[in-house]
Amino acid sequence: MTRGRNHLTHAHAQVWHDRSRSAFTLVELLVVIAIILLLMSILLPSMSEARVQAQRVVCLSNLKQFGTMAHTAAGDDSKQRLHLAHEATNEDSDRGPYFWMGSGDHCWGGADGTDPEFGGPNLGLPPKGAKGRFMNRYMTGGHSSNPQAQRDFRLFQCPTDKGMVADVFSAAPRSSAWSENVFKASGNSYMGDYYYVKLHGLFDDPSDHSPYRRWGAYRRPLHQFSEPSKNLLFWESRFIQAMANTAELGSANIGFDIGSRPQTIPGWHGGRSWFNAVFADGHAAVIQLRKSGDMNDPRDYATPGNAYWRTYWRGKGWQYDNFPQPTVKNTWFSPAVGPERWLTGIWNP
Repeated sequence: MTRGRNHLTHAHAQVWHDRSRSAFTLVELLVVIAIILLLMSILLPSMSEARVQAQRVVCLSNLKQFGTMAHTAAGDDSKQRLHLAHEATNEDSDRGPYFWMGSGDHCWGGADGTDPEFGGPNLGLPPKGAKGRFMNRYMTGGHSSNPQAQRDFRLFQCPTDKGMVADVFSAAPRSSAWSENVFKASGNSYMGDYYYVKLHGLFDDPSDHSPYRRWGAYRRPLHQFSEPSKNLLFWESRFIQAMANTAELGSANIGFDIGSRPQTIPGWHGGRSWFNAVFADGHAAVIQLRKSGDMNDPRDYATPGNAYWRTYWRGKGWQYDNFPQPTVKNTWFSPAVGPERWLTGIWNP
């Protein structure tokens, strides 16, 4: 009997010994946790960077497709223009309620936005919504009420659209909606040629009805791009804030608030003020523009007889202007501003 009891006691001890060997000690558990945390600290930044890189690639792909569609549109246009006006207005003659249609900023493609000017309700004027944006003709459905077209319009949404920078002195967003998400506000995360001037007879033939002038891509025929591989066509929207807040523009004293308080604007895809853009030749690339050092000083182009030297806006690998090609003229004007005013706050020589 004693022998049997001893045998059972020995068996229980062996089971307990086996169990104790199969369990983790506290030290071993802490070591495993430490290894997991170390691996996470190594892998998570890499995963985050990979996600940012993937989103950047998607954005560049979107812009590349815009370049392709713009060239298709130019092939269909009698004047071979890459960036056409919104169809709701005939800018060559209108002086009525469509005067503000000539912005050229977001109204070339995409969905209706929540901002009244870009398709939202209660404006009282024909909005620059999805219907009438020239690039939408090349999307399935062609208007925002078509569900398939709405899906296609996602092409105009940057995957990291973080809105415009709110706390800026120049080119500030018009409302909080624009600071939250540009696509939601306008139906298009991307932007096109925005700045234009109106000389009102200072340099013009009075019989020309004081035309406004563009030096960017808006309504410019293909043969009038000075260097298509460098001429900007469309870009992520914060780039316009970066350009408006450079020290170079403030140094050139082009007028009003543009560039008078330099500020570095972060892009949507990380890095130090990097912005995605597509060029007139159709290729897409990343460009850089900080508050100083990345853009040429317009004063470098201050030559006698050149009334537009303050609009030579260029950086490494890109240029907003198309000089020495002529500015794009048009008889369209804004009755809300009047004959003695500059439309966009650009310099007054």
